[in-house]
Amino acid sequence: MAKVDANRNLVAALSYFPFFAIFLSLVIVLVERDDKFIRFHAMQSFIISVSYYVLNILINIFFRQGILALLDTVLSPLLVILVLVVWVISMIKAYQGVVIKWPVIGEFVEKKVRA
Repeated sequence: MAKVDANRNLVAALSYFPFFAIFLSLVIVLVERDDKFIRFHAMQSFIISVSYYVLNILINIFFRQGILALLDTVLSPLLVILVLVVWVISMIKAYQGVVIKWPVIGEFVEKKVRA
């Protein structure tokens, strides 16, 4: 069952704020030491954000020229849509007080928060 604490849930949800998540989540991780719920969401958001930016850069580097440029015009918008959906779903669930673990990232973050 989800724990209802509006301030706590709001902080966790704000860590997923699209396109600012990388900065907000980093600040929250550095400031919040006690609440594992908030730390989990902030760390997961940070990893999702860093992964998004790294993938976007790699797509732009490798699919920049020739026929591969067509792939760039398809992959980049799809990546943006995918990450926006992940951020919005995560934000809603965090505000509801629910821990949603995304594959691979969620398991990694859970181990780090427990440690």
